[in-house]
Amino acid sequence: MRKGLLTLVLALTAVLQTAWAYDFSATSPSGHTLYYEIISGTTNVGVVRPGTGSTYDNYVTGNVVIPATVTYGGTTYNVTELRSIYDVSSGYDYGSFESCSGLTSVTIPNSVTSIGDDAFRGCIGLTSVTIPNSVDSIGHGAFWGCSSLTSVTIGNSVISIGDNAFYYCTGLTTLNFNAINCGDFSSSHHPFYCPITTINIGDSVQRIPEYFAYNLDSLTSVTIGNSVTSIGSSAFWGCSGLTSITIPNSVTSIGSSAFSGCIGLTTLNFNAINCSDFSNYSDSPFYNCPITTINIGDSVQRIPAYFAYNLESLTSVTIGNSVTSIGSFAFSGCSSLTSVTIPNSVTSIGESAFSGCNNLRDVTSLAVTPPTLGTTVFSVAGILKVPCGSLSAYRYSAWLDYFTIMEEICDNMTITVTSANESMGTVSGSGEYAFGTLATITATPNEGYRFVSWNDGNTDNPRTITVTEDATYIASFEEGVGIESRDMLSELAFYPNPTSGIITFNRNDIIKVEVLDAMGRTVEVYENAYTIDISKLAKGYYAMRITTAEGVAVRKVIRK
Repeated sequence: MRKGLLTLVLALTAVLQTAWAYDFSATSPSGHTLYYEIISGTTNVGVVRPGTGSTYDNYVTGNVVIPATVTYGGTTYNVTELRSIYDVSSGYDYGSFESCSGLTSVTIPNSVTSIGDDAFRGCIGLTSVTIPNSVDSIGHGAFWGCSSLTSVTIGNSVISIGDNAFYYCTGLTTLNFNAINCGDFSSSHHPFYCPITTINIGDSVQRIPEYFAYNLDSLTSVTIGNSVTSIGSSAFWGCSGLTSITIPNSVTSIGSSAFSGCIGLTTLNFNAINCSDFSNYSDSPFYNCPITTINIGDSVQRIPAYFAYNLESLTSVTIGNSVTSIGSFAFSGCSSLTSVTIPNSVTSIGESAFSGCNNLRDVTSLAVTPPTLGTTVFSVAGILKVPCGSLSAYRYSAWLDYFTIMEEICDNMTITVTSANESMGTVSGSGEYAFGTLATITATPNEGYRFVSWNDGNTDNPRTITVTEDATYIASFEEGVGIESRDMLSELAFYPNPTSGIITFNRNDIIKVEVLDAMGRTVEVYENAYTIDISKLAKGYYAMRITTAEGVAVRKVIRK
């Protein structure tokens, strides 16, 4: 008898949990009937699926707008979650809009803090989604199988993304990641197993999680924001399509194997001002990458220990003019390196910094006072070139232990700076310079034009160069993107102006916003955003080059 009663109770419980999965329904601003579950003890509700099983598949279609608040029984509730419901009869969770194959777009309000498990699972018609900045968690399988999804923007408050959140999103190629401090992933629990080609890491992001883009072999382009301080271990492990990477000046730590397995990575632009050392050869983030070219920016103060350890393909290194120290074993084992120029800012070179560089026979030191050397810095004897008047100092230093032939350079060098088209812009900086000194060259665009690049591909303007030989620099300019407004989209507007930082546009189809300074230089770039934040820029006048599907417009803005 008791067994029979228990069976009846369980059966009734199953019916109730399935039949009463929601508390009420209401019509959304887009005209859809949505279903809500009251979160116990609060005036908050979660959007839920009205029932379980295939009967409720595709209960909403088209463009859905979720309201921030909804009123029921005289009470106004805040919509804070997209909740999954549990079906005791099947043992499965069902997401809020799971299997709504006719859903093409969804507007998630800023009141929502959680996107639950399987929220949009199987929504094969969903083409794009922006996760608002209010959301702090994205559940397991939230966008599983959204095969029409081509881009996704992760808001800045997200701290956790569940396993397989974007699994089998076969059309997803662009990820805009703005999460300030998102938790780590792992190789076996990963949200982005997708054919992503482009990742834009926003300027608000402070850390890139461990295993962030693990094994995304379709990835070809990564832009790292200027607030990132740490790059997690194995963050880009196995990204075989990645050919170049730029590390911004804000980075202070890079985890082990961060770029290991990037078998196509040949160019590294390293701008981290004061990055911490790597502990040993196996800890190097670039270990076993086929890097041929390293450019160390002018902002960098120190080159970390084991920085480029055993990069056997490395043939070219440019060291910036602010580097004061080169860490131990920094370039050890770079057997293809044949020449290197050490700027006059360097005061010390660590132990074995260039050991194992068996083809490095041409070294130029621009420091008048010889930098101090650790033990076994170089492996082979070669030619050392030094500034005029400093030969004696080098011969009475530890440098003599490595170089039997020394050469003093006293001739002036000629730097020639020209404009590719003077009707578009002018240049300055030509002249005679002593060997090893710094020269500043500048390109100034005429009204209605902007500077593009120098003939060697460098885009810095003004640009500081170290004079080691006669050289010619040609500035190229571009028409139609200057500081003056070019009103191709007269209906495009934004507010406020002047602004203290936050700018909101009157349309949501913006593809890209490029912020230009008074010289026409690009200082900030934002992708797929209807709001941007320029609070980090100095006060003054700027231009915004705004690209939409309909065309391009340029607008002036004042940062107050």
